[in-house]
Amino acid sequence: MNSLTINIFAHDGIKSHYTGLGTMTMNYIETLRDLYPDACINLFTPEYNNESLGYMNEVLEKNKAIIGERGKIVECSNGSNGVYSYGDLENWKTLVENTADNLKITGVSGGDILNIILDTPYAGLLSKLNIKNCKNIWVPHSTVKIHGVDSAIENYEDYYNQRLGWENDAISYINNNPNQFVGSIGDYMKNHLIDDYGTKEEKLITFKNGFYLDSVGFGMLSDEEMNDLGIEHSDKIIISFGRAEEYKNFESTIRVGVKLEEYGFKTVLIISPYNKDQVILKQYRRLIKELGSNTIFRDDVDFYLPHRILNTNFSRMVMYIPSNKEPFGLLVEEARMVDNNDVLVVANSVDGLVEQIEDGINGLLVDSYKENEVVKKILDFDNSKKIKELSEGGKRVLRKKYNLRKNLKKGLGNIV
Repeated sequence: MNSLTINIFAHDGIKSHYTGLGTMTMNYIETLRDLYPDACINLFTPEYNNESLGYMNEVLEKNKAIIGERGKIVECSNGSNGVYSYGDLENWKTLVENTADNLKITGVSGGDILNIILDTPYAGLLSKLNIKNCKNIWVPHSTVKIHGVDSAIENYEDYYNQRLGWENDAISYINNNPNQFVGSIGDYMKNHLIDDYGTKEEKLITFKNGFYLDSVGFGMLSDEEMNDLGIEHSDKIIISFGRAEEYKNFESTIRVGVKLEEYGFKTVLIISPYNKDQVILKQYRRLIKELGSNTIFRDDVDFYLPHRILNTNFSRMVMYIPSNKEPFGLLVEEARMVDNNDVLVVANSVDGLVEQIEDGINGLLVDSYKENEVVKKILDFDNSKKIKELSEGGKRVLRKKYNLRKNLKKGLGNIV
């Protein structure tokens, strides 16, 4: 059997953690090390510095320990001097050129090579990895046809078409060349890639999202954090969290939360902004004030605070996902990873969220634009026994369908 080198390319999850893609990257690294203990694993990411968005030294050190001395962590410039890890299309082009040049220098002596390209910035790398014994998998976690232009990108009126061309070029290259594949993170994305991008079915492999279930679980809130948030173990909590993006529809959280306050709930809304000047933050604060809401709103906390909230014992814990677009919606499975609490997952009935939840069996599906109906449904399940039943049902789904080790072993079985 030939030796195996696995190269993983990601803008988050190698030296940083600020997105769901970062969460998946870290889980991929752990899972692939478990599946292929003798492989050499190298990690490629844009350049970072201590001030870069989401930079975490503990993530870097953890990844170093997993890949071991044989593996390398390689930072390549995207032309922003570490200011933007994601950046725009021009940053992506620079990143791809510098990464390709670095790969030539790094080199691989013999054996098989598996390149796993996570999300869109590295998609242009595919055509530059035409190496003997090399197989490439592009794993898009979103597309411009789903989310449009990221709110972090400004002053690019034609950016949509440019990014669409970047994605179409990647799919075209995969469709027309051997040993090139697309990893589908779920059923919704699989159908989207076929119907909207013309991906050939034989080029799609299972790369279903999930978790490395042997990983260390979430921590819990400290007394200091509880006091800072103004919450107690006896409280009923409804929480939403995520990036500062309009598609997350956190207005619904605020409106639903106001109505649930009448029934003893406290609303916690935690936003991860790109910067403190994002207009959407002001919009949320204005709405909270206009409605007379007591929403506990935070936009300056560490990435893992929401997970510690979920994993801390409260009288009730409802995680509300009101997004109007979600290619997958990893938050559902994150809630199911909680060890110390029964979490009622309530999600908008769209896209990848629908494939994870069976309404009334392992979570609740709602129309997040009908706040009164959302409130009524949550109150109908405002019972610890019912919530426990749904929570346990969700954990069974996590173990059965979203065990990342099983999913990657299946997806890579005919490739590696």
